[in-house]
Amino acid sequence: MVTGARKIKTGERYSEIVYYTCQTCNGGWMSAVVNAAKPEVIKLVEGDWSLTPNGQGRLSRWIALVTTSISYFCGPAGVAEHHRRCMKEAAHLDGWRIWVAALANADHGGRMRHVAISGGDQQGGQPPTQIVAFTVENVGFLVAHSLGEQTLDLGQYYGLTLAAPAEAGLLPILPPSDAASPATITYSQFLQLVDVVAGVN
Repeated sequence: MVTGARKIKTGERYSEIVYYTCQTCNGGWMSAVVNAAKPEVIKLVEGDWSLTPNGQGRLSRWIALVTTSISYFCGPAGVAEHHRRCMKEAAHLDGWRIWVAALANADHGGRMRHVAISGGDQQGGQPPTQIVAFTVENVGFLVAHSLGEQTLDLGQYYGLTLAAPAEAGLLPILPPSDAASPATITYSQFLQLVDVVAGVN
């Protein structure tokens, strides 16, 4: 019988995780991603949720970059080379879902959570689907990613939930959405939504 396993890690301060990057791999493109997304992040922190499709794209690319840092920090599989190349070239990230949440306050800014869903036969090379959540001041970011759409769909067999409506407190931005701002939620409610997406009981 094949079962899904979950490995969960809760992180420390944002600055100790997000800014841990490989200078050899950077070459300036990571800074460009950060600088392009900065105005969008500031808007969200200040309560402005009027995100354009282009703004959602810039934000998604930055969130994917942060997710890469966290995934490597936590393991076990990091992010595929294909996706790192897509981030660098501003190409479409297949096998990714990204949501944003409005938190009630900034008390938990700088926190992160990582869940690895180990579905299938690991000896056969089946990569885990990963769930990453992190916070910047009063904004929560939630990501589900795998190698591609097929492996992301496979994660749903092991409990992954990709339907997270804005009324529950999550605004989808990848794929892009024209939904209004999500309902404000507490940090505890945000973590509950992370567990719902990850299928953690």
